Amino acid sequence: MNENHRRVMTVYLYTLEKNLDCIREELQNSSSEADHVLYTVRRDVKESERAALSQAISSMLDEIRTMKLSYELQPENESSKNRINGALLEISNAVNDLRPKALERYGPLTVQDGAKLNSYISQLQNLLDEAYSSLSWQAVRHH
Repeated sequence: MNENHRRVMTVYLYTLEKNLDCIREELQNSSSEADHVLYTVRRDVKESERAALSQAISSMLDEIRTMKLSYELQPENESSKNRINGALLEISNAVNDLRPKALERYGPLTVQDGAKLNSYISQLQNLLDEAYSSLSWQAVRHH
């Protein structure tokens, strides 16, 4: 197996591992509901399903670990700073897409709706700027 094969395997196995970790975290949340601002997560996985799924995930992670060793795959190092910066960039893009001029691609807004929305978006942008300014490292900003 050449280096290109190992690189591709690493990318796909990384995707598997990240999604398995996401499922495992979801299964570990035991409260019946999680209320967020715009959505609620119902914890509707039965305990028997939770146990079986947890076992399957553990087995899959073991298999990925075995493949890593067998093919001498090198793990990726992720920086919390890069992960946070990526999330802030996605937030910045979403805030920009919520601006009245951007929303008018979906139809006209009344002057009142545009002004009200612009006020909210300005506040979100100010809070995003505050989040960026709280960082001790130089994060990539997108406006």
